[in-house]
Amino acid sequence: MPNEDRISLLLAVGTPKAASPPLIPEGRRALIQKAFRIGFRALHGARIAYGDLVGVQAGQWAQDDNFPIAERPERFSKFIRHFRDYPKEALKDMGEKLSVAHGLASRNSHKAQAAAMNKVSLDRFLWREGIMAEELTPRQHPSVKAFRDVMRHLFADWADFDMVAAHYAYGFDFMCAEDTGKPRSDSIFGAPYAADLSNKFGVKTISLMGLAALCWQCFGFPLQTWR
Repeated sequence: MPNEDRISLLLAVGTPKAASPPLIPEGRRALIQKAFRIGFRALHGARIAYGDLVGVQAGQWAQDDNFPIAERPERFSKFIRHFRDYPKEALKDMGEKLSVAHGLASRNSHKAQAAAMNKVSLDRFLWREGIMAEELTPRQHPSVKAFRDVMRHLFADWADFDMVAAHYAYGFDFMCAEDTGKPRSDSIFGAPYAADLSNKFGVKTISLMGLAALCWQCFGFPLQTWR
């Protein structure tokens, strides 16, 4: 999704608008379909959910070969709980501060009861509204572009986190990624989380070239290049 659309799309999650997502670029759709044809599979699990973007067919979803399907969501939740869902909480932290900066609580007193039921402050409850207010009229950032750049990294951390959680949920042997968590220390691939990923959850990361070398060593087949 284009960077300029991500905030509005995030805030539409859970609304009827999310059922009819915008089209992603044709070239990207073609690339994804080619990936499916050569054996790639889609994973269930990501929480930033929208309607059908690329037309995933029944046979293109990953199979629950290592654990029963009923166990996969619990494994996903176990991973999230262990790390205290820190990327999503970081987004909430940002939105809460922006709600304070934009004075949203005083204009949304009718939501105080809902906030109390969720055992959070009203500004915490209004975290999404705070993000939208900052995009419309920046007060804590020099420009809309600067704010979107900050949000881009927060979204990336959340997406990476859910991706690793999904790999653990399925019980896969390797997590293929070029990301090493640098220079952003909040990436799940960063040093602060490496020990728990390896020792507690058995998640082993491998680069694309490392995976190619492993495939060659184990199976001895030539790898087809994409043109």
